[in-house]
Amino acid sequence: MVVNKEEAKQRREALGRSLRRVYQDVVQEPVPDDLAELMKKLDQISEPDF
Repeated sequence: MVVNKEEAKQRREALGRSLRRVYQDVVQEPVPDDLAELMKKLDQISEPDF
């Protein structure tokens, strides 16, 4: 299958639009309470000295 530069550009742009749309949907979802609580606990743990 041969794809010219213009077709490749259009495919990349369409893919970019689709990915942005999906990403926006995910970003707008609330963080589940269990995950938020786990993140708070992890923030309180001190980092080990290496």
